[in-house]
Amino acid sequence: MALLLTAVIVLICFGGLTSPSPVP
Repeated sequence: MALLLTAVIVLICFGGLTSPSPVP
């Protein structure tokens, strides 16, 4: 389960880097 959460977080982070999103 932890791997799934990590994958989701990584996808959100990369998504914020590639597109304008409220992600630091």
